[in-house]
Amino acid sequence: MRFKHLVEQVQTIARREQVSQADAARIDDLLSGRARLAANQHATIERVFWAAATSEKWLDLLPQHIRSCPPVRLVERGYQIPAWPAEPYVRRQIENRSSRMLPFLLTVNTNNPRFYELISQMVLLVEADGAEKLIPSLIDYVRSPYAFSKKNLGASLLRLARLGLMTPSMELSYELVSFRPDPRGDEKSTQRHKDPSNWTLSLEPRPKLDDWEYQEVLVKGVRPLGDFAPLETSRMLIKAVSEMIRLRQRSEDEQEPSAKDSSEIWCDRVDRSDRAHLDSKAALVHTLTYACERVYEHQDDVSLGNLDTALRQARYRVFDRIRYHLYSRHPLRTITWIREAILNYDDYVDSAFGYEFQQMIRLACEQVGRELLSEADRKTIFDQILSGPDKQGFKEWLGDNFTEELYRQRQRYFWLAQLTPFATVLFDKYRALYNELSSERPPPTDDDYSPFSVGETKTGGSRSPKRAEDLLELSDDGLIAFLNDWQDAHRDEKQWWVDVDFDGLGRAFGEAIQSQPARFLAWKDRWFEIERPIYFRYALDVATKRIKGGQHAELKEWLSVCEWVMAQNDASVDPVDDISETSRQRRAWDSARRAVVDLVEACISEEVSVSAEWQPQIYELLRLACTVQDQRLDKNGAIVTPRDYLTDAINTTRGRALENLVSYGWWLRRQERPAPEVFDVLESRFSGKPALSIPEYTLLATSFGRLWGLNADWMQHHVDDFFPKSKQETWKAAFGAFLNFIQPYKPWFELLEPHFELGLDNLQQPHETKARPTFSDSLGWHLFLHYLWGQFDGRPNLLELFYARTRPAEWALLFDQIGRSLKSTNSLSNELSARVKEFFEKRLSVANDEELREFTFWLGAECLDPEWRLRALSRVLDITGGRGLSASILIEDLQKIAGTQPGLVMECFRKLTNAASTEEHFYLLPEPAKAILNIGFASKDPKTIEDAEKAQDNLLSSGHLEYLELG
Repeated sequence: MRFKHLVEQVQTIARREQVSQADAARIDDLLSGRARLAANQHATIERVFWAAATSEKWLDLLPQHIRSCPPVRLVERGYQIPAWPAEPYVRRQIENRSSRMLPFLLTVNTNNPRFYELISQMVLLVEADGAEKLIPSLIDYVRSPYAFSKKNLGASLLRLARLGLMTPSMELSYELVSFRPDPRGDEKSTQRHKDPSNWTLSLEPRPKLDDWEYQEVLVKGVRPLGDFAPLETSRMLIKAVSEMIRLRQRSEDEQEPSAKDSSEIWCDRVDRSDRAHLDSKAALVHTLTYACERVYEHQDDVSLGNLDTALRQARYRVFDRIRYHLYSRHPLRTITWIREAILNYDDYVDSAFGYEFQQMIRLACEQVGRELLSEADRKTIFDQILSGPDKQGFKEWLGDNFTEELYRQRQRYFWLAQLTPFATVLFDKYRALYNELSSERPPPTDDDYSPFSVGETKTGGSRSPKRAEDLLELSDDGLIAFLNDWQDAHRDEKQWWVDVDFDGLGRAFGEAIQSQPARFLAWKDRWFEIERPIYFRYALDVATKRIKGGQHAELKEWLSVCEWVMAQNDASVDPVDDISETSRQRRAWDSARRAVVDLVEACISEEVSVSAEWQPQIYELLRLACTVQDQRLDKNGAIVTPRDYLTDAINTTRGRALENLVSYGWWLRRQERPAPEVFDVLESRFSGKPALSIPEYTLLATSFGRLWGLNADWMQHHVDDFFPKSKQETWKAAFGAFLNFIQPYKPWFELLEPHFELGLDNLQQPHETKARPTFSDSLGWHLFLHYLWGQFDGRPNLLELFYARTRPAEWALLFDQIGRSLKSTNSLSNELSARVKEFFEKRLSVANDEELREFTFWLGAECLDPEWRLRALSRVLDITGGRGLSASILIEDLQKIAGTQPGLVMECFRKLTNAASTEEHFYLLPEPAKAILNIGFASKDPKTIEDAEKAQDNLLSSGHLEYLELG
């Protein structure tokens, strides 16, 4: 008998209200294992039967199977909660208010929370005497360390209290720590049906403790736990917040979008409160954010990924707000996630940004710059913004009060508000429009993006002792004297979260410059009377924005300020950490020099590209910046852990200057001018004036291709300068960066062959980290392409040497990378196609299961003929048994080919489904899988039909019952 037919037979018996002895014996044999089914088939039969069984008589006929609720299994890293096969049947009987279920459940002995959940459901349906008998089980449930969720106990508590069982109700209350339902929920629901517009009837769940006690627990108990185990604490709090929000919603709201959590109302800031009284719901969110921040401070990138996944999987808007808050505090570590969030935002046309979202955009644009988003992506976003907001909706909202002028004002403010977070990366017409809009009214501050903000806050929690307009009322001498003399940095007495500090004054100074640029452009030597470097940083930030905005006529004055800044030396103080950009005597100029480099970067960018007449001044600034002292680089200090040399380089003044030196060369190239001075600076640095740090070597390695484009002849003679083999750590960092960031180029092979050989000798260096792909990950890709181009013909095959010196994990990564590359390739020459197939045959002959599991993307490579791909997959499946392959991706590609190659597709599908019984998380997309099965069943080829039937049985045997009706 086919397994499909057995499943249908079991379903038929299960649905009968009148059960014969023969039927009962048949089911007993199947459930007891006497039918000799495979383990996965036995589990499926259990699931099918208990999901369909309805008759109360099964309590008498199969009591031992119903009562068999397996206990929690302890495993090395925690515990597993087995399924209770009879759970659907028991739940159904409870919902049908079967009088026999209460005494029956009291005979079950298990610690499985699936059982406890049914007990809590039973409490809601019985009277006082029955509920009292279930109290010991409820207490066990509360105290049990094993549970999916204890949310139903809130309703159980309420039921016990209403039945007069106050003692056990209080006992359970002290055991619980999560929120419980609004005790007036039923009353409010009744009233709301009468008056749906009454907002006072919203549900308000409460903690089990008074507000002040609850917050004491959070501050003195949970926050310290967050310090010790931040990731685990964050996950627990995500669950608690999710449950709390769910309890605020009525049943009819369950299907509402995640934005309906109204969190901006009851939690205006995810990390702190602007209210005198802290609501318990907000306190819980703040504690979650605190724990998440500790993950970012103390955990590795894997933990960050786990945290981010957990926040994404939570359904409510508040979790997105927390993610955006975290990203804004750590933009360099979350560039990919920030880019994804910006590109996936679905309503630039009409939806105003939230506080955290816009702050994330603004800080990422300021710190990452144009590398965050391509110009094409930015153009798409900006065009969407400028197509809004919805005029008809605005007209309907205002009614008779609508005028075109009001809409124009609304539109222009909407544009200003939506473009402000992107201000530092605007270009061309968008920059011009933004300058026009911001001249009409001040751009919004962070707080202006909070729809329900309370109280006054300032960006970054700091404020100037004088507003920009107050500074402008001072004379030039008075203003400079105030900047030099003011030093009363302090915490605001009334608003304890606001610092009155140098940063606040620096921002106000920058706003003053932006408001009256002509006044400050006329300062000339007066600039050099300012004694604190921080104000040059803010002034040059404004200058950079103005240059990006097209104010090129101001360059002479601003470059003069830059030249003076670059001529300044840091104070000679020991220890060097005692110098500061806010000091008048112990001055540190690095941040001001960084602002100079940022201004130069703007000048030579493709978006701005000032005239080449400024070449002498720009070059001199870059030359100085490339050779200036840099405390972080000179002290060999790491910025992130695990250390990433490229991160160190691009976040330091001298490193960023070297990067801009290359861009300077291309700026001149665009204006058809030579740039030999670029290589003069490089030769000076290679000769030790000053000596290049490892981060700088790493950065130059990532610029190898751009430098080659400027002067290939020079580069051919200086390859070994970029990758100094005599300095092992430096060579490994630099060549590793080259491998990671630069794509292979055929003409480079002979120049780099000695370095490839040295790389093969250094594959297993123990100090490698996972901050970026490992050395061996990238080396294999380069060697594969050189193999594909035939550059190992007639010489030692370095690719074969790579395989001899690496492990299956590296083979699998390379095999996957090749597959992904092939899938994105439109066509291959016959020669290259033959080499790819030759390579596949060599790897197949090794027959390594771990490597061949990464065949997934090969199947979708349309540059290779479909019959070859299918036969290759079939042979791979013979070796792997279908284990470890991404079945859901393969199935989509199989469906595409099924119409022209039904026999081979069905053969592969049958082999792929063999893994359904062995893979813990085997999953297929139902629609393409069903389409393939239907093609198989419709075939006239007996072999194809047989493969379809076997594949269907494979799926049904593993519990995939959605395929039962096919065939």
